[in-house]
Amino acid sequence: MHVIEKCVGLSCVRSLAALALAVVGMSILAYADDAAILSTVGAESGWAAIEGTQLSLTANLPGGTWLCGGGWEWAQPKQNGDSIALGEEKACAALSVSSAGDYVKPTRLTISASIAHSQGTGGIGFWSSVPPRSRYYEAGELDPETGLELTEEVKKYFLGYTGYTGLIFNPAAKTLQVYSDGSMQGSPVSVHVADADIKSYHHLSLTVDTSTGELEFVLFDGKLVSGLTSSAFTDANTSYAGCMSYEGGRTSFKDFKVEPGIQKPVDPVVEIASDRLAAISGDAVAIAVSALNPETEEPVGVLLEETTCAGATLDGGEFRWTAGAPGTYTFVVSATIGSITSRETGTIVVYPVAPTAPAGMKTILLADPTQGSGDSKKYAGTRQVDAEDRTKWGLVTNLPDSEWIWNSGYDWAPPEVTWNLSEYTAGNEQGVVLLSLAGNGSYSKPHLLYVEVAFTTLSGRGGIGFWSRLRNSEGRAPVEGFTGLSFDRRQSTMTLYEDGVVVDGSGRTIEFPEGISDCTIRFVADTRAHAIRDIVFNGFVVGDYSVPSLTDDTTAYVGVASHGNLPDQNSRLGFSSFRVDGLLSPGLSILIR
Repeated sequence: MHVIEKCVGLSCVRSLAALALAVVGMSILAYADDAAILSTVGAESGWAAIEGTQLSLTANLPGGTWLCGGGWEWAQPKQNGDSIALGEEKACAALSVSSAGDYVKPTRLTISASIAHSQGTGGIGFWSSVPPRSRYYEAGELDPETGLELTEEVKKYFLGYTGYTGLIFNPAAKTLQVYSDGSMQGSPVSVHVADADIKSYHHLSLTVDTSTGELEFVLFDGKLVSGLTSSAFTDANTSYAGCMSYEGGRTSFKDFKVEPGIQKPVDPVVEIASDRLAAISGDAVAIAVSALNPETEEPVGVLLEETTCAGATLDGGEFRWTAGAPGTYTFVVSATIGSITSRETGTIVVYPVAPTAPAGMKTILLADPTQGSGDSKKYAGTRQVDAEDRTKWGLVTNLPDSEWIWNSGYDWAPPEVTWNLSEYTAGNEQGVVLLSLAGNGSYSKPHLLYVEVAFTTLSGRGGIGFWSRLRNSEGRAPVEGFTGLSFDRRQSTMTLYEDGVVVDGSGRTIEFPEGISDCTIRFVADTRAHAIRDIVFNGFVVGDYSVPSLTDDTTAYVGVASHGNLPDQNSRLGFSSFRVDGLLSPGLSILIR
């Protein structure tokens, strides 16, 4: 913001008034320094009460003094240096902006301040009248509510946001919301606040048209904020301007200023081609970044403002970096038009190099839907299926001589295998398709099992893993007896199930591709060490789980399950291949890592 020079003498006041009148209805980008209606400047160190004074006011066209409301008299708003602390929750400090003398209140007003909260919330805005101070009123004083003389001491508590119309800034939630004449209005909107800056000062500005009551636009730390609307900023509701602390708030402010309404600035549109990217250590990362002037649609220069990606560059509209050690990295790019700077943050999650499948494995089960005939067939809906080869569709290798089992789901939506699409589906939500791993003939089930599936469809929630037992095929509980990995597409998480129950604290963040086409999940299950380890999701290492209940008995069956639907996404699961390999020697397990 530009610095307001102190005005001295009546001539300055009159020239300000004339300018205020002249600019009403005009569309200009900035004002001369003497256009301020009200402004504060830093004072000497040491606490000083502001109520009833013009303390630190360098522009004060109405000629009024600070009025303080709500809170308690033992926590008076005071100034120290360049900031004013409201002292308590539910307190306010405001100044008149109504017409007085030669000054005429403009139709459009811009109010701004830097505001901080040591706790709670607060905001800047307007009042129709400033509520009284909360305190003990002695006998003989006038009752602030009735105007009558009090006959005894009375405790009176008032809220500093009574009659308040403005904005409330919640730093913990990182939101702004309109507060209209005593109540919240509309929905909160998000603003960018770094975690480290939650309690720091943030500059807030709002421009209103008092003839219509419209909130024209809002600036937060120099960036336009969309989604905040109101028609409550009428002439009557904007008689006083200032700051307030809300419930539980401890609010301070500085650089307070009221001026004739400024023109809405142009906010550059900054875009990052992928604002969240997954990479493997050593990958060459290249991300396109750009910015446009939305009015002219002309490109605007983009700067690399900050980054945790060592050695990264931004050149020719492309962010380039060689992915470092595993971890989460960020970079911030910015573009500026006039006084407005827009910023966007990109995130890169770097994973270790994913291991390849170990050599020397003995394939137990391998399903390939291209190994069959016909366009599309359906399972019969129960374990006791018809003749032909329906139960062994696509099983290229089948050491246990097992059959596909449809063990849960809806009768009208059985699992399918479609050769022309090279895909199996688990049917509708809550469908389970599995195979037996039990020893059979010369085959003996190993204790190290390498499991891999290539999903072609994964929406909502679905899982891959083991079942200890079969259940009634008419049931609707796909996770009953399930031990394995569950994926939530909406939340971008993976969790561990143990015998049908989610393990608390097992959630891991994973990176889903935009569209799944053979998205591969693989892991090793060790029934002696009781662990699911070396989990790789879509080429990225996720980690290991200790699973105390993982035994030979709880891995009797292996397969996939489509879980229940999410509120805004149906659960559907399809896969193009499924394999289980046995690591016949414990020594081979080291090759997985």
